[in-house]
Parts: sequence; structure tokens; C-alpha cells
Amino acid sequence: MMTKRSGLRLIFAALVIAAIVGIALRMCLPMPREGTVMGILTDEPCAPPCWQGITPGTVVNHQTILRQLRRMPGTTSVRRDGNAVKWLWADRPGVNAIYIGVDDVVQSISLQVDFELTVGDIIRKYGPPDAVNAAPFGYGEDTYVLLNLFYPRHGLTCRVRVVPHSHPVLKPHSVVYEVTYSTTAESVEAWFGDKVEDMCLYPWPGYGELEIPCPQQ
Repeated sequence: MMTKRSGLRLIFAALVIAAIVGIALRMCLPMPREGTVMGILTDEPCAPPCWQGITPGTVVNHQTILRQLRRMPGTTSVRRDGNAVKWLWADRPGVNAIYIGVDDVVQSISLQVDFELTVGDIIRKYGPPDAVNAAPFGYGEDTYVLLNLFYPRHGLTCRVRVVPHSHPVLKPHSVVYEVTYSTTAESVEAWFGDKVEDMCLYPWPGYGELEIPCPQQ
């Protein structure tokens, strides 16, 4: 007959085995990667337009950037492509890029958002954008309205997927799937220069049915 002490020993042994198995599983299974683009909300390790210590308008070294990206969790296919450095997230579609211009000065940083980011998150953090524009985008069943939110004082452009394509409705939980960082300016006119006249910019429309003033731009 099993004594009370023997039973306690068996329970203790089972708990130890369960703990060991749990540790082994955590070591074997891939750990979830923290969003590397999350600095857009947290300002860590730096606030836009800085990303991971890289800021548009500053001088960089291509090899240093390549090494930094290859050490970063979740990156794959890191490569130099002309004057750009490009890479993929291992768990997300789409190409990320740092565009580098004359004299090794960073022109812009284009990032596929690697965590759940919504229009509501952006509005709470930065307020309404200085301007927006929109146009139909995609093809086949993956067609939607692309809405750009422009924040020149933060050097920030957010690209939003608005659905359905035939009757787009902008909601707080509409997904921001890509962001671009560039040098800052005090206004959209100063930001875009001569191109501003061709961009069909209009004020923040608020939430609700989205009208597209210039759908054929």
C-alpha cells in the first residue's frame, strides 16, 4: 500500500519532470519575435523618423547596416541592392529597404509592419495626419483602397489597407501594414516640393465611408 510520503514523492517527481519538459519545449520551439517596428509607438530605441538607430538624413556605412540587420532577430535575405539595403521578415511578407543616396546619406526607410498596428493606434500617438491621399490598389481578390497618412513633422508615412474595395470604410481597427520614414519638414508642401500638386492630397477625412477624390491618379 502506498504511504502518504510515497505519494508526495511521486507528485514531486511528476512536477519536476513536467518542469523539465516545459523548459525543453521552450528551447526547441521558436519564441515569438517582438515587433522590431514597434518603436513607432514606443519611441524605443528611438522615435520616428529614427529606426533602430538609423535616421534619414544621416551618413551610414553599408557594411555596418548589413551587419546590424543580420544580427537582428527575425531578419532573412539581407542584401545590398544597388544603393539600397533590403531584407525580409522571416514571418511576414513584403520587402523592407533602407535607401541610401549620395555621400552615403540615408534617404528613407521602408518597413513592413511586423506587429498588429491600426489606424487608431497611429491617431492616438500622433493625432490626425497633416494630409492623406487614397487610390485603389492590388489585384484579383486582394484588391483594396490604399490610404496614405502623411506626418511630415515626424518624417512618417503610414499605408493603410481599407476594405471593402467597392465600398471602403475607414475604421479605427483598419490595418497599417507599411510605414516609411524620411527626413522631416514643417508642412506637406515643404516635404513634397513640386510634386505636391500631383499627389491629390486632402485633409484627414475621419472614420467612416472613404471617398476617393482622384481615383485615377
